[in-house]
Amino acid sequence: IRYIYEDRKGQVWIGSTAGVSVFNPATTAFTNYNQNNTPIESDIVFAITEDRKGNMWIGTLGGGLVRIDQQTIKIKSYTTESGLPDNTINSIQEDNQGLIWVSTNNGISSFDPVRETFKNWGLENGIQSFEFSHGAGLKTGNGEIFFGGVNGFNAIEPASIVENKNTPPVVITGMMLFNKPVKPFQNNKILTKDIPQVLEARLLLRPMDREAVREVITSSGPRHNITFEYRAVDKIIDILEDQSGISLPYLQVYMDQLWRKDFERTYPKGYASDLGHPYLHWTVEEIDESGELQDVLQRFLREQSQVMTAEIDAFLLDHPQSRPTGRSTSDILDIVLDALVTSEGTKQPLEITAAQDFPSVLKEMHPALLAKVLEGLE
Repeated sequence: IRYIYEDRKGQVWIGSTAGVSVFNPATTAFTNYNQNNTPIESDIVFAITEDRKGNMWIGTLGGGLVRIDQQTIKIKSYTTESGLPDNTINSIQEDNQGLIWVSTNNGISSFDPVRETFKNWGLENGIQSFEFSHGAGLKTGNGEIFFGGVNGFNAIEPASIVENKNTPPVVITGMMLFNKPVKPFQNNKILTKDIPQVLEARLLLRPMDREAVREVITSSGPRHNITFEYRAVDKIIDILEDQSGISLPYLQVYMDQLWRKDFERTYPKGYASDLGHPYLHWTVEEIDESGELQDVLQRFLREQSQVMTAEIDAFLLDHPQSRPTGRSTSDILDIVLDALVTSEGTKQPLEITAAQDFPSVLKEMHPALLAKVLEGLE
């Protein structure tokens, strides 16, 4: 049993992992609503509430928000395709204006039942985190709505929110890289014609502190339907951290490898992609089993090297004239990486303005082959 709610008629609504059951104390009878007999898209229920018109609202794991009209028993589901920020609903509250507010695994949303439109609220609006907790929500006597999450709670005064309907125009007045004014693609017609990916493929590896990494993990996890055991996020940060801090590419690689390993363990028979992101729960024990950062990076590099080698080999079969004389596929990868990347970042300035600024070893490589390699590395 996940949630219990009494409606105005005295009926008891019970949310479980098998749908919703409605218990009538007068008759001791149960009415069941689930995926087998209704359009409800998930049988795991986290939240239930009744609005001023007597409609029942059901919050599910992965199936979005469900409205049940008690008069007609008409059932309708609302998901990300309808405008929700996420299909997992953790708490539901109706405000004094009749709007339905929900907390999700990707922020907060308010729903207008008349217009059937959603308005979503994210980090830029001041929410404590993208991830909110199951059942952590209430409406106070003065109309305020509270939602609790993994990094505190938010208090919302719906009556004080005024929608700005005057959308300002977007005007780009200039561009700067590291506080230096630049004009994109100025004087580099040769490069943009032959190898347009060059300016976009190179990354600067900047270290992040623990709190920045924590925010990245806790905000991106819910968006991909991932929850974390207590101390699991700290464990990830401990594994990634060294004296120089944590770089975003390392974090991306580590999270990707951890996701794939947990997915294969949780869904050994596969998962239907049309159901959205699969639900995963990462524990401290699973993170320990993934090994140290160096182990994870080595596995990743082996996998990527195999994929890249196969792609380049296939490309060279179709374009034999592109292969450098006496160079193997692994040689080609090493040449590009050595020319462009160091452990601190990129060797070349980000604003290449002429062909002569480009590394000579790469200018000797066929443009089509170089473009293919950079596309894969990106």
